[in-house]
Amino acid sequence: MKKLNTLHNENLKTLLREKIVFVYGIAIIFIILSGLFSVSKEYLYQENMEISDGTEWRFFIEDTKLSNESISTMIKKYIDADVSERNTIDVQDQFIVEKIKRVYGENWNTLENANKKFFGERAKLIESQDSGKTPTLQSLQDGYVEGWKVIDTLFPQTLYVIWLFIMLMSIPIYHKSKRSGFHEINISTKYGKDQINKINWINAYELSTGMFIFGIVLLYLFVWSRYSLNGYHLNIQTIPKYFLATTSWSIYKTFIMQILIAYIETLVIVNISLIISILIKSVKVGYGLMVLLGAWQFTLLKLFRNKSHMIFVNYLPSEIFKIENFIYVGIELVLFLVLLFLISELILYGFIRKVKEHEYV
Repeated sequence: MKKLNTLHNENLKTLLREKIVFVYGIAIIFIILSGLFSVSKEYLYQENMEISDGTEWRFFIEDTKLSNESISTMIKKYIDADVSERNTIDVQDQFIVEKIKRVYGENWNTLENANKKFFGERAKLIESQDSGKTPTLQSLQDGYVEGWKVIDTLFPQTLYVIWLFIMLMSIPIYHKSKRSGFHEINISTKYGKDQINKINWINAYELSTGMFIFGIVLLYLFVWSRYSLNGYHLNIQTIPKYFLATTSWSIYKTFIMQILIAYIETLVIVNISLIISILIKSVKVGYGLMVLLGAWQFTLLKLFRNKSHMIFVNYLPSEIFKIENFIYVGIELVLFLVLLFLISELILYGFIRKVKEHEYV
């Protein structure tokens, strides 16, 4: 057991010394910072208001209860105003107007809309899109949630970079045993091959988990330092993009769920990468398969993303973890992911136990 622990630690150190790990650290920092810069530029060029980069909104926005009456008052405030002009809408009203637009559209500031019951109209809109859902929201506590909106924007690209480097690290992993001195143990011990294969599996999980945690924590820290993470206790509907969601989850619960789903997906990708590592004799072929899988998924998204009856695109790896999928599509998406993880785990275990040494080392 002591010898196996030593082998485990030595193999992990070898992986950590790989250049790809250092490059990953630089790349993830660059991607997050460039994403933050891009978000700041979007604030600077908004059509309707003069404000620098969104970071100071927290000093203007106070928690406010939205109700049918307050929404009606808000609409009447801007009746027949040209809301396309810059600075027509007060800064403190901007968040509320974004939600009103989700229900009434761009022509929201009409007397007709002011006389309607806003949350009743919201319920009708949701039911027209999905007759199986019954909205119960009759009021909403609104507030500053810009940090969470930025995380929602940057999370996918951050996760894609994490996955890219995990695949670059995992696909060659079974081809590196000889370089770390493991090959001698394969020859000299009865169960050496099985133990070494399991050590590679464990090390891949450990390093991938570390890369995942590093990337996600870095994203949250950068966003927190610039925008803050105020509003974590508010309902997910506070973010205009999810205003039509029927779940009662708070923002922090929703984003914790996103991290958990993304981590399970990450383990699935590790398993698939290790299966490729076992089956192929050339690392370049493995990388080629990785590119083909990515291109196949990109093609499906391009072809079917805007076709409502093609719901299967929500089950693609690049889509499952997105909040708009698992809060709108439902729990079956999560169950599908867990099943996918278990299947990939069993397949990988089977290959590790049964595939002959010369086929992957």
